[in-house]
Amino acid sequence: MVYKYFVFFLLITACQNSPQIDDKKSEVVVLSPEETIKKFQGYIDNNDFTNAIEMSTSDMEEVLSSLSNLFNDDSDESGITQTTFLQTNCTTKENTAVCNCRLRDEYEDYSSMFFLKKIKGKWLIDRTEDSYSDEDEEMKIFDTEKK
Repeated sequence: MVYKYFVFFLLITACQNSPQIDDKKSEVVVLSPEETIKKFQGYIDNNDFTNAIEMSTSDMEEVLSSLSNLFNDDSDESGITQTTFLQTNCTTKENTAVCNCRLRDEYEDYSSMFFLKKIKGKWLIDRTEDSYSDEDEEMKIFDTEKK
């Protein structure tokens, strides 16, 4: 009988000394579209294109890579900006979201749109309206005509 209690005691002691998994560390924090665009814009403001790319789709990654090359650390134009979100209105439909925003930086107030896709449960910046101008569409048409 004493043997059973001894084994039971050893099991309890062994369990107490085993490493505990911290559920808080293993939890994945899913940002809302609003939180995603604000965090993304913060990275852009600080020319932190590496982290901005991690929050982006592959289409947006191409745009950010170009910006990264344009605003490298040696550039005189690589200044840090501060963008403030004055108003944010995000509309979500299934795995896409569009956020219409009123922003302010050091120079002016302006409107901007962010397009997001939810991929593997995480909101990613797909593109902004500035990424696709009418000139880009004209160039695509022109390039298609050449072929």
